[in-house]
Amino acid sequence: MQTRGVAFGVVLATLAAPATAFAQSSGSGDAAATGIGAVFLIFAWLFLVFYGLALLVGLAAMVLWILVIVDVAQRPDAGFPNAIQGQVSPNEKLIWLIVVLLGGIAGAAVYYFVVMRPHPRGALPVQPQATPPQPPQPPT
Repeated sequence: MQTRGVAFGVVLATLAAPATAFAQSSGSGDAAATGIGAVFLIFAWLFLVFYGLALLVGLAAMVLWILVIVDVAQRPDAGFPNAIQGQVSPNEKLIWLIVVLLGGIAGAAVYYFVVMRPHPRGALPVQPQATPPQPPQPPT
């Protein structure tokens, strides 16, 4: 954790050093204001970068949440972990939908690691279809 703080301090000092050097080397009184303006622009740029990263992380979380809601809605009842283990419950889809909707991003992350990742929809075992009984054949 301390390494990150030191690295962040080095980056800030490196970015602010040219503005400070410019302000001290110039002879006019407006140069100091120009140096302060450059430092302000550097910090504004850093703020926008971190704000943009937070925005991207938020958008990725919202996309994951929507994908999980779609997966819960489209997954057959036999595709949930309890059904795969042989304990089919008709309410499992509803329970997972409530967990994802009310849990938000945390519920989506739990669903992803408990259901989606270990049991992908395309890799689910195909349940054999029950064939209707055939009428007995008359003897010929």
